Amino acid sequence: MIDFNLYASPNFRGGNYYTTFSANDVADLKGWLKHYWYKTGFSSAAGEIFIFAKIKVSEVINELPCGYFVYDSDGELMAELSEDSGDAINEYWDSIGFNADGYGDALNDFETKLELLFNINNPHRVLGVWLTKITDNYLEDEIEDDNFDGASILANILSFASEHGVAPKMLAWLQSKQGKEFLLSRDGYSPASQKLLDEITRINKQNELAAPSKVRLEKYISENYKELGVKINLHIQ
Repeated sequence: MIDFNLYASPNFRGGNYYTTFSANDVADLKGWLKHYWYKTGFSSAAGEIFIFAKIKVSEVINELPCGYFVYDSDGELMAELSEDSGDAINEYWDSIGFNADGYGDALNDFETKLELLFNINNPHRVLGVWLTKITDNYLEDEIEDDNFDGASILANILSFASEHGVAPKMLAWLQSKQGKEFLLSRDGYSPASQKLLDEITRINKQNELAAPSKVRLEKYISENYKELGVKINLHIQ
């Protein structure tokens, strides 16, 4: 559950504190947004509401700007992201896998940001953050070329998944259409994501890990694992 503060802006002239509420997920949150929107009596031409999440950053409760919204005359949510909010807040959004580059339209960006906020083990918060970090490190010459290959990247992911008892499921997901779409969804994941996709294509063609047993997965990990300087983190509440 996350607490949110709303600030109402009649006639688009700045926000005044309006209310605080809690939500369990994005659907719950959107229900409250609609409730409080109509409670203000605003129309989409006469005002807007700013939304802030109350999140602990560096042991301090911060108001994280999530965006601002209105409901149009058809009762449809229209939302935009907030402007740049300073290094500390932007670094927090980066740390949970949010980067506005390469998403969709404004409403999609807004909903994506909220999904990441609620779903702490969203692939973009776990693998996405890791792929971005190892890509950045590689491009800054902090990872040797010999270590930065698809097999090593896959072995790191499977090693992490094995620690949580889900290595076969992780491999199956990476081989699926959904996994491929995830890897291609952010420019910031490449070249790590492309090297990983190339390795997955290779093992699929060669049936190297078809119906993988625990022994075969462990053998693949031991033969290909190389340190990449960044650990994958699972966020456990």
